[in-house]
Amino acid sequence: MARSIPRLVICVVFGLLQPAAAEISTSPSRWMLSLENASGFVTPESWVRVRENQILGTQSSFGDLGIHTVQLPTVQLDVRICGPNALRARLRYLHVTGETFLTQPFDFNGATLAAGQNVRTGGDWYSGELLYERQMRWGDSGWQLNALAGAQYTYINITLNGGNAAVTPDSAGSETKEDFYRQELPIPTLGLELFRSLNPHVSLTGTVQGGWINHWNSQRQEGGTVFLSQSEIEAHLRAVYTDKPRLGPAEPMVGLFYYHFAQTEDSQEDGNYMSWSAWGPEAGLTFRF
Repeated sequence: MARSIPRLVICVVFGLLQPAAAEISTSPSRWMLSLENASGFVTPESWVRVRENQILGTQSSFGDLGIHTVQLPTVQLDVRICGPNALRARLRYLHVTGETFLTQPFDFNGATLAAGQNVRTGGDWYSGELLYERQMRWGDSGWQLNALAGAQYTYINITLNGGNAAVTPDSAGSETKEDFYRQELPIPTLGLELFRSLNPHVSLTGTVQGGWINHWNSQRQEGGTVFLSQSEIEAHLRAVYTDKPRLGPAEPMVGLFYYHFAQTEDSQEDGNYMSWSAWGPEAGLTFRF
């Protein structure tokens, strides 16, 4: 009995906020676990530049660094807490890596990489989010709408040859990596999802979500206060197949995605800029319980 009290309180609070019953669409599935992967093509407009003090850094496209494709494996869990209200947690890994041959010196984070070497760009790039989901229905149109609100956190650590690429004899620094994550903040995120069933087995889903901040105090110091600006937007168009007699709780999905991320970190010591976009096909499985 004691364990049910918190959920009862939540249901009462959200119940006070509910619109008319005709606008609510409740799902019989309390748990939804999604396993997905997107295989994207990095756009030519994607680039990075890392300044250290007065060394501006070379602006380079990800294509020039040998990065033309990306994999985005994702795990997502939706938990329906009461009627049309749910919580969504998602963890995504961005496999962004590539290799190129330097034909001229390259400035990165205060280090000047020597020409005539192969440079492999790698590191760690993760994204996690926690969203509140509100499920609604547009009258008798057959369209269902989900409103999303929450926060997203992105962890990025870029390395060139593991942070130990060969530098020129007169290089001001020797570390060839940049820990963007040190100035990162949770970013407010909003989104919308549209659903429509085409027949008893196939439904379409369209999703758009994103977040934006401008010149926020990161509460970190790098030669003075570091100010963070960041924007993220992603869109998905998916077809989902349902056949409980044959597949049980599993629902295969195929679709297309677009993802854009831009970040600026600025202080007297640091000046890091990144703009990254990708698009392509995606596929996955959702399990409903």
